[in-house]
Amino acid sequence: MRAKHLNFLPPSQLECQHSLNTVMSTSHNTLSLLETKGVAANAMLQQLEQIFPPINPTPDDQMEKIMYRSGQRSVVEWIIKYMEEE
Repeated sequence: MRAKHLNFLPPSQLECQHSLNTVMSTSHNTLSLLETKGVAANAMLQQLEQIFPPINPTPDDQMEKIMYRSGQRSVVEWIIKYMEEE
């Protein structure tokens, strides 16, 4: 069974709709809100870095403790990577 691609327009008539080409302005309030959220996110990241720093395990540490700390740190590293990509 073959799936049929549903299009309302034939391929020769497909084009970008005019409504998709509109220019949008961003208000100053929106920009300041985004800046505030960025500052708050950076502050949170700094706090996470202090609370869950990279730690080198010692031979005396139990495996459960090493794994638990590694899991905490991996979340912080994921957040750092996510914020760098955005």
